[in-house]
This record gives sequence, C-alpha cells and structure tokens, in this order.
Amino acid sequence: MKIQLSQLHPNPFRDLKRLPVKPEKVEILKESIKETSFWDNLVCRKAPNGTGGYEIAYGHNRLEALRQLKCREVDIPVRDIDNNTMAKIMVRENHEEWGAYAEVDSETVRAVVEAFANDQISLPRLGKTNAAVRVAPGFAGVSSSGRPPDEKTSA
Repeated sequence: MKIQLSQLHPNPFRDLKRLPVKPEKVEILKESIKETSFWDNLVCRKAPNGTGGYEIAYGHNRLEALRQLKCREVDIPVRDIDNNTMAKIMVRENHEEWGAYAEVDSETVRAVVEAFANDQISLPRLGKTNAAVRVAPGFAGVSSSGRPPDEKTSA
C-alpha cells in the first residue's frame, strides 16, 4: 500500500529519544536505496487511535533514510498487528540494533512495564500474584545475554 511518509509514525513502544536511530546506519541505508531503490523492509499497522496514520513495527533507520532522501511516499505492507506483537517487535529491534547492554535492557523493561501499567499489553501470570513484570526482559524471548531465555550457557 502506498503511504505518505508524513503518515508514518514510530512504533509506540520504541522511545527514539532514548534509543535513537543510528546516523551511520542511516547513511549506509541511504546509499543502498540510491543504488538499488527501496525494498519494502518496513511493516506498519493502522494507528489504533483513529488518527488515520500508521505506526511502523520496525525499520526506524530505514524510515529516517527515506525522509532524508526526501521521499514522499513508500509502498509497504499494512498488517493487522496487536499491541503485544508491536511491543515484542520493539524488544527484538532494540536488542538487534543496540545489543544486550544494561541501558538497552533498562529501556526495554521500562517500555514494557509502562505499556503493561497502561493496559496496552498483557503479560503472562507467573503464579498467584501478577508478578509478570519480572519476565519483561524475556517478553520477546530475549534475555539480557542476548540468548533465548531457555538456552543454556556452556561451562
């Protein structure tokens, strides 16, 4: 679907002020787009707040590259993505982009806990109490080590 770039907004669970796009990656993407055109490496959903805009699930560096290249519209898929999935995508994108660092984990946990507190996402119950916030780093299957939580480390 062709969408105006002005209608595309970041994943609501990704705080670009705390974990901004990487200028060096944006420059590499700009060169790639100039050489080979843009491939639909962005996925979005209709903004659930009724603004008529769209929220990208991932691809914030690509979106910034397109903006810097003065593109006006992009042809990308629009998917039916719920808040839980958008939050999981944010967790994975943060860890893929920034790695497993305390600062990244802290921001990721903050975003997940805030979304949970605002009833935007649900977390699994761990027992009789809702201590689910303790699973926030593993919410998307990513541990602070960058390995899936069930993966054993070798001694």
